[in-house]
Amino acid sequence: MAGQAGWNQVLSDVLAINTEDRLMPLGHRSKVDDNHRAIARGLVKNHLFVQSLHSVGGGCPDLLVAGCVTFRMVLLEVKMPGKKPNDAQVKWAANWPLGLVYTVTTLEEALAACRDAGVD
Repeated sequence: MAGQAGWNQVLSDVLAINTEDRLMPLGHRSKVDDNHRAIARGLVKNHLFVQSLHSVGGGCPDLLVAGCVTFRMVLLEVKMPGKKPNDAQVKWAANWPLGLVYTVTTLEEALAACRDAGVD
């Protein structure tokens, strides 16, 4: 079992991957809500795997989050406070056969959605 220093290095590597390469894939510069990166980084700091999907389009949610323990997954649509999913996002979520899509505006809401979905 790796010591704390080893875990910190792994976490730093994951943060670097998840917060740069995956949050803004090279060549895909679509608009993200201002809170998108902060929520994604916070999830990674809480030992969750995060894949940004914001550049997929067509109503696809912004984040795919997987647990490091259970490897269960949840989809999160990130919105600024007071904003609602658009028609394409509502339709995509309604047609998604593998579970709920949560709309979140803060890291706390994102973590609560992960807990609710059994992602840890």
